[in-house]
Amino acid sequence: MSGPVDPLPLARYIDLIAAVPLPTPEQKEHFAQYVSHAHSWYKHLSLYPPGTPFHFHLDWFAGCEREHGTPLIKNRTEPGFHDNAIPTDVYRAAFGYLAYSRRPDNTAPLVIPAAKETRVGALEDSTPEACGANILIYGVPREIFEAGTARLTGAMHTLSAAMPWLWDEDGRPDLVDWPLESGGLAALERILDRCREMLRSSFKREETRITQWPLENYPHSGHHAGLVDPVLDELLAPERRRQRVLIIQAIDRVCEVIEDQRSRRGS
Repeated sequence: MSGPVDPLPLARYIDLIAAVPLPTPEQKEHFAQYVSHAHSWYKHLSLYPPGTPFHFHLDWFAGCEREHGTPLIKNRTEPGFHDNAIPTDVYRAAFGYLAYSRRPDNTAPLVIPAAKETRVGALEDSTPEACGANILIYGVPREIFEAGTARLTGAMHTLSAAMPWLWDEDGRPDLVDWPLESGGLAALERILDRCREMLRSSFKREETRITQWPLENYPHSGHHAGLVDPVLDELLAPERRRQRVLIIQAIDRVCEVIEDQRSRRGS
């Protein structure tokens, strides 16, 4: 999909998610962890602010399998090829109906149920009979797109504390403004000092102490605990917390827009 699009009107969006519950605080926390580790952000995004815009929203088919380029939908019963393709029931339990997009032009693909029998959770297969009446459109409402925006960096992924060469000078902006909430430039200098130390031939990595392996079967920080440098991991922890807060704040803003629209209709 390329070029300008007309996003879904807010009123239509509110109609479509009428039966969708807002995420719980726990689901927001889990989703922030999941998004931080859903892809190899430490390789694909800059490690330095201001970061890349991510856009959060609610999707009535969140966690489902969609045939590429079509409105054909089915529940995912087995993990997919990619780590972030997890079964629908696991997804819904952990995250509710939360979804995100990294498309800067508001072209997140949304499937619109065209009939009452294809409402949320009712689809069990991807046959044309079940889904052929649906519509595939691109773009959430502008109000949702703007409210749900958070700027994130590759430092949100745990493995940014495992590979010191990622912080090399060649990939560093000329001017770096490390957030004050994460310790400011003094904290960044400690991070870079540790990376330089780790790159020395005489360096010996300290063992990370893992008291318990994670039980969750979706990507999150615990899956990489045994690979990181514990000192660098601790130095980066404030910045990771800051970015998870940004994700949750973006989700909260989206929920506020939805709640406001719902309350207006109920009054």
